[in-house]
Amino acid sequence: MKGKPPSFSRLSEHECLPSLSTVMSTSRNMLEALYGPQFDKYLLDELQEVFPPVTPIPTDTVSNIMYNAGQQSVIQWLIKRMEDEE
Repeated sequence: MKGKPPSFSRLSEHECLPSLSTVMSTSRNMLEALYGPQFDKYLLDELQEVFPPVTPIPTDTVSNIMYNAGQQSVIQWLIKRMEDEE
């Protein structure tokens, strides 16, 4: 079954289709769906309330101490980021 190979258009033959150049408006809800909710002080306060700093005790495992330290590290990074944006 030998047939003619499909013909592919050359670059010079391509055109911008009108449907591809349509301007679309982007709503805040659409951006939130893509990037998540906008970060603000209220969310940071909630994170600090839900994940308060924990002082390790001698019976804590190293993995538990590291897990809690990681939570605090993320909160501190977010605080610094918010301060830098102001």
